Amino acid sequence: MTNFQIVNGGQTTASLFNAQRNSKADLDGIHVQVKLTIIPPEEAEDIVPKISEYANTQNKVSAADFFSNHPFHLRIEEISRRLWAPSPTGNLRETRWYYERTRGQYANAQSNLTPARKKEFLAIHPRRQMFIKTDLAKFENSWGMMPHIVSLGAQKNFVKFAESVSKKWEKDNRHFNEFYFKKLIAKAILFRTIDRAIMKQSWYGGYKANIVTYTVAKFSQILGQKNMCIHFEQIWNKQSISQNMEEFLISMAETINSAIQIPPQGITNVTEWCKRESCWLRIQHIQQDIPEQLKHDLLTKDENKQKESNAKTIQDTDNNIQNQTYVVEKGSAFWNKILDWSEVHSIFSPKEIDILNAARKIPSKIPTERQSLKLMDIEQKALDDGFKL
Repeated sequence: MTNFQIVNGGQTTASLFNAQRNSKADLDGIHVQVKLTIIPPEEAEDIVPKISEYANTQNKVSAADFFSNHPFHLRIEEISRRLWAPSPTGNLRETRWYYERTRGQYANAQSNLTPARKKEFLAIHPRRQMFIKTDLAKFENSWGMMPHIVSLGAQKNFVKFAESVSKKWEKDNRHFNEFYFKKLIAKAILFRTIDRAIMKQSWYGGYKANIVTYTVAKFSQILGQKNMCIHFEQIWNKQSISQNMEEFLISMAETINSAIQIPPQGITNVTEWCKRESCWLRIQHIQQDIPEQLKHDLLTKDENKQKESNAKTIQDTDNNIQNQTYVVEKGSAFWNKILDWSEVHSIFSPKEIDILNAARKIPSKIPTERQSLKLMDIEQKALDDGFKL
């Protein structure tokens, strides 16, 4: 058995580990009841979240927690752990944006560090650059012009985002690459800059969450109407938006603030009004020009699409490397086992048998990129037909 995962009992395990390691506690007389569930790999993504949902009676588990093992989140986490963000001051100290894929990761990463190592960790991963799944969904759906969905609250907005990203992943996972991550962080910087700035404005009197998401969505809308988009990489490189952009967005936020506080007859609660699509439709009809001062902060949509296309090509290469690595790490014995199994279960084509024979030569001969992808399909085909790992 491989890929063990504690679904419900992480706190108990961590407490025992820390008691033994930090307090030198004697655990010889300690026994913990365990239920071991063996799940076929192809079903893990569906079953593991359900175990967590139905077994957890101590703490409320959010909808976002159930989606944390999706490959999208694993990739965003992986990129966040290796991609350095440029220093905004130009010094040698670069940092990272820490994506907390599962609840408590950020704190757990520091829990057993010495004071010196913890200081180093926080210098590389400052708290202000940590974001969680519901933050990610908020940034994306705001820019995706769904402020009424964001206004429903973190969990409902996340569910909507999860549905969308799952479909996009199935269609073409290459879309989610380093450039996507840089764009995501640019949106985060934009969102958080507005969030901080409006609280300092004399006109501000509440409804911050609604004002921010509607401002971001409106900005995205008016740029789209002009076939423009923000220069995401420029924001990433500077780790900030320009002063001109900030001033423009604050001005727009003031307009949004006034508009959302005039709900139609029969609606008195502004927060509830912002949850309705009709509110967003009204905001869309507000006329707003793009000032000349922003021209250096923008790209045409075609220019941005070219960057996205280039990034997908790079991700395609990364995917191929990951596929080959997966196949090689499985080892020749594994592929030989499938080949032996296939002699009884005649489900493979002659071409697939040839590819399995090629995999038997690992590591002296490494399967090609195409062969590796096909071997992964062969493995899934065998599992679907009853092959046991």
